[in-house]
Amino acid sequence: MKSVRPSLHLSLSASSRVRLADGSSAPLAPRDAALLAWLALEGPTPRIRLAQLLWPDSPPEAARNALRQRLFQLKKQFGDGLIAGTATLALDDRVRHELAESDSVLGAADHGFGQELSDWLAQQGAAHTGM
Repeated sequence: MKSVRPSLHLSLSASSRVRLADGSSAPLAPRDAALLAWLALEGPTPRIRLAQLLWPDSPPEAARNALRQRLFQLKKQFGDGLIAGTATLALDDRVRHELAESDSVLGAADHGFGQELSDWLAQQGAAHTGM
């Protein structure tokens, strides 16, 4: 009989955190929070697209390597129940988040992302506040 792993809960509105099944939580770095917010709202996305969004000023190989390192760190910190996929990444089916009910995405702070991701975050924030 296969055991069901407990789900993780993402808080991605004001303060970015992962809440584990045992009730403990850990903060997310801004880039990790942006990655998870994108996957939560946009759904499955090719790795290369995510690398370009998160590291737009880096050469493609460096951006892919940076994404690989972030994914490794997320898996090390939260296990393999957070992000699914290899060539195309998605949130694991057991991951829950509050963005559908939230009035913001990653808060109002400027995280210094590239123009495309910053514009997307602003658009999401406007959509969630009804502007």
